[in-house]
Amino acid sequence: DADTALLSAEIRHLGGAFAPSAALEVAADRGLPIPGAVGGFEAEYLVYGVGIAVPETIEAVVASLGRLLSRIEPWRAPVEYLNFVERRTTGARFFGDEGRLARLRAIKHAVDPTGVIRSNHPVGR
Repeated sequence: DADTALLSAEIRHLGGAFAPSAALEVAADRGLPIPGAVGGFEAEYLVYGVGIAVPETIEAVVASLGRLLSRIEPWRAPVEYLNFVERRTTGARFFGDEGRLARLRAIKHAVDPTGVIRSNHPVGR
């Protein structure tokens, strides 16, 4: 009898080409451009939880995600995995260092200089 409002939780083993140095090496070996603003991910594992966020369960889902994150806190990477962040987050935990944020802004400005494309996590200008 689980005390959680999560539909599922998953732990994925990363490593390999997810490591930033490996991502850069693979790109160089294959003659590809440097892999974007975030070339790899500094972590050994990826943990995520999913809950059904309807009005009747949202508080329980948020509390369950909080418990999951508090239990893995000693092993958490310094930044979030951008594809799995569904809540408003800012600062170093989300974007990483200022260099990464500057690269994201440069890409955004080059690809969408007039700001037509909107995202869940705006990087600013």
